Amino acid sequence: MLMLTSTVDAAGSVVDYIKLHAKNKFPGLLELLELHCKLKLKSSLLEAFITKPEFVFEVIQKIYSNSEVASLIMLEAFLKPVTALTRGHKDPRELLELLLRDPEEFKREIKKLLAVY
Repeated sequence: MLMLTSTVDAAGSVVDYIKLHAKNKFPGLLELLELHCKLKLKSSLLEAFITKPEFVFEVIQKIYSNSEVASLIMLEAFLKPVTALTRGHKDPRELLELLLRDPEEFKREIKKLLAVY
């Protein structure tokens, strides 16, 4: 299990905040993504978001058959809550661009943001 996840889960608030935020905007989506991550990666959705964000993006893109919609969902369901919790240290749109351009650098950046939190 990812060490960062245990820290995040211990605080509980990152997972809870993302779930609350996403459930209000995209009912049922988190449950579907969680199930998909468990089946394909044997990990939680949050762990997949941190370690394989491109996988999460691809699944959303397949569900909605549209990369613009997938980008909007990543922004609204994941990146805005994370940046809100980390007190806006990063612009969520910049993180989205980083994810699309360089997933490895995105992973490093997300880990840094969540470690600060």
